[in-house]
Amino acid sequence: MNDSISFQKHKDISTTVKNVLSLMLGVEPADIHTEDSLSEDLHMGPADLTDLTERLDKANFTTDNLHFDEIETIGDLVDFLSSEEEV
Repeated sequence: MNDSISFQKHKDISTTVKNVLSLMLGVEPADIHTEDSLSEDLHMGPADLTDLTERLDKANFTTDNLHFDEIETIGDLVDFLSSEEEV
């Protein structure tokens, strides 16, 4: 995939993830950063992560292989979703 297309797709996924989290958590997307930890910074527990997975699935992301024990930050989540979209 072309690097500029890949970068734009990654950016679009990041924007979508931040918008989904914004709606869930009641914060502005600008206040959500790629280095934020899902559990420590955003205080998301298992029920929240399940809800997030369902919302990402409804947003047409592939979440079948999504395991939050392997994902720490928003950036990790965006990277995972980007890699799933390339398959």
